[in-house]
Amino acid sequence: AIAELEALLAIDIGDNDIIDAIDYLHMSLGDDRGRELGSEVVWLDDTHIDEVKGEDVFQYEQEAADKLIAYLENDENTAYGFEDEIFAIIEKMYNADRILAEVAIQEAEAVGGDPDDIAAAKELLVEAIDYWDTGDMDLIVDYAFDKLEEAWEKAVGSWEWNPGINSIF
Repeated sequence: AIAELEALLAIDIGDNDIIDAIDYLHMSLGDDRGRELGSEVVWLDDTHIDEVKGEDVFQYEQEAADKLIAYLENDENTAYGFEDEIFAIIEKMYNADRILAEVAIQEAEAVGGDPDDIAAAKELLVEAIDYWDTGDMDLIVDYAFDKLEEAWEKAVGSWEWNPGINSIF
């Protein structure tokens, strides 16, 4: 997604919304590049984030998506015709967050996490999918990303995780 945004930025040179979206994506990866406030996100592997600051991944990606929607809503940018590319990038971010939530739910089930929390996580995941299925980018950015974050938090919080002791990955 970052590389694709950088390619768009090479055409629409210096657009602040695209620059901000790129910066937020770097922060979601735990990279401080481009922001005065450092990112404390810690990735354990491709599908696991540290549970203490993990919610920041979802928030940074939602901020990036907000910036991309703002870019599209700016009449000056319609001449570039980037709508399809921007929607595809938002879909990539959504799918990445969905994978994080789904993996957390699967692992919570595998280790016998709290059944009520797991059920709640699954319901939140379904809500996120329902918002995605509307195709309404405002609803997706405002609610689908939030529901994925909440699903991940419920799943991760449903059991006591201790790296090296009871990690299943």
